[in-house]
Amino acid sequence: MSRQRLSRINSLITAAVSELLLTKSNDPRLSQVTITKVSVSNDMRKARIFYSCSNQETQRQKIAHALDKAKGYVRTYLGETLSLKFVPELIFEYDRNLDYVERVYKILDSVKKDSEETTEVSPIVDEDEEGEAEDREQARPAPKEA
Repeated sequence: MSRQRLSRINSLITAAVSELLLTKSNDPRLSQVTITKVSVSNDMRKARIFYSCSNQETQRQKIAHALDKAKGYVRTYLGETLSLKFVPELIFEYDRNLDYVERVYKILDSVKKDSEETTEVSPIVDEDEEGEAEDREQARPAPKEA
């Protein structure tokens, strides 16, 4: 199957599942879920649906369980909504990319705070060095005028 068709099917499934979870789901936990990506296999038999949600581990586990229970309902909805020859088997996976992005931002923030702390400290200038520089300026002979 062409990549263009797979890409279009991925976006259709993303939109349909997002709409279902936000508007038609009876489970309040599922309204907290954001569908980040869908990846359909080349033979269209399986669709991996990546989602993100709250950062609390216990909440993630509850949402994963709720999504697993709603798999059949979601698949039926896709069959009714999309014009596909057959509806792929759905596999829900937590999208860890957002966790990595958050971790990188925290690291960058800590580096930024560290650099701000070091720039706030005024540089220490040795008075002897400053005096030596003035002595050298005075010791230079004046330029000769022609």
